[in-house]
Amino acid sequence: MNFTRRYKTRPARECLCAQQPLVLMDSDKPTAPEKLREEVAKAKEHGDSTTEQPIIAVFSAREYEEAAFEAALAAEKAAEPDGKLPYAMRYIEAELNPQTVKLAQDCAAVCVFVNDGVSKEVLDWLGRYTSCRLILLRCAGFNNVDLAAAAVNKISVARVPAYSPYAVAEHAVALCMTLNRKIHKAYLRNRDGNFSLRGLTGFDMHGRTVGIIGTGNIGVIAANIFLGFGCKVIAQSRSVNKELADKGVEYVTLDELCKRCDIISLHAPMTKETHHCINEARIALMKKGVMIINTSRGGLLDTKAAIAGLKNKTIGALGLDVYEEESGLFFHGVWSPLHTPTRPLAFAHYAPSLTLSMVPAGPSSSHLVPLLHTWSLFFTDHTGEVLEDDVFQQLVNYPNVIVTGHQAFLTEDALRNIADATLFNMREHLAKAEKLTNGVVAADHEVAAAKSAKATARFGALKRIAAMGGGGAAAQTMTYYDKEDDQ
Repeated sequence: MNFTRRYKTRPARECLCAQQPLVLMDSDKPTAPEKLREEVAKAKEHGDSTTEQPIIAVFSAREYEEAAFEAALAAEKAAEPDGKLPYAMRYIEAELNPQTVKLAQDCAAVCVFVNDGVSKEVLDWLGRYTSCRLILLRCAGFNNVDLAAAAVNKISVARVPAYSPYAVAEHAVALCMTLNRKIHKAYLRNRDGNFSLRGLTGFDMHGRTVGIIGTGNIGVIAANIFLGFGCKVIAQSRSVNKELADKGVEYVTLDELCKRCDIISLHAPMTKETHHCINEARIALMKKGVMIINTSRGGLLDTKAAIAGLKNKTIGALGLDVYEEESGLFFHGVWSPLHTPTRPLAFAHYAPSLTLSMVPAGPSSSHLVPLLHTWSLFFTDHTGEVLEDDVFQQLVNYPNVIVTGHQAFLTEDALRNIADATLFNMREHLAKAEKLTNGVVAADHEVAAAKSAKATARFGALKRIAAMGGGGAAAQTMTYYDKEDDQ
């Protein structure tokens, strides 16, 4: 393991990046913690600084996030009497999934963003093979986390409930104004010396009816901005916000909102109830030429229905910062039948510092596992590539559509708040707080169902063992099931 190139000016942390290819070859069963300590010792010999502190594995890490975390860590370190931090950071560019989770095997916590998949399989692996007992979300939403599986595996989940609602609300209004006044078109024309005004006509915001779907922190701020323009604002949400109601905002049904609005801005969380809340039927209710803005969750909008609405001109403008297939869209893996518990996967794009000892074989439901090349649509540079999502390609080719790559949150203030809140959540966890301030948990019935499913799986395994006739190999298998697969 050679940290020198990556760490020469940043010694107080570990870092994994996905810049250089590394093929992992066959090996004996790994003893990861021992091997990792050997690698760390070698790194020390080369003058690299390492730590024995609990490690936070930060998945989907980008340079701007690293900078924010490093600034927050520097402030915390300066405040410590001994000048030492109680934890260290490991930055990993890859998204979290059932394969990359192995990079967190020696970590005390896993930190994820909106496109990371904290699935049952990932949580089961963390619960079984690691001492990780905390998932740190660098966002407010938690629809990408299987909370029931987290509870079953005794893994806490904490989020950043309000890092900067102004950032997202202001971006929603920015998309609205850009589409309305054709700023994007004028910018491109003017660069080419074309100062014609043809096709750049917009409309006054004053007096227009704006519908806000979801009046949480972000929705309330967006509503206030539109009220500042002199718009008539109506809303639909699970509960009435008194501040908005006192300002004359009318709460109506979703169908009524669709019928009455000139502009619709989505700010609802992603749930089973809100999935595709803007669909073909509701688009058919809308005014001709309606503008739709979505800076919340891609799944709120049925993309194919939106394209149909653009074609028949019901939707006059569409501004998106999210897309329902943005995560895991381009999983360009090569399916390998060679990956078995004794023949580990050959990873294609991993850190130059990654060794086989850091990636134990682990369980797998199939021997056909993709080589790790986890690309998602957003947060990645796809310049020169042919995007394979035909729906998305069709969408971005419309002249009255603007797509930004999940950047609504991206302000200096938001990044600073995310880093501070994430480190606060970690400290609270290390202090063994009875209840995390920003913790999120599954409903009791969901946890009960997850435990029941796990018990059922174990019972099925025991039945299969019994069918083998007991004794001999079956008895050994019983030990395997009891100690590994079903606990």
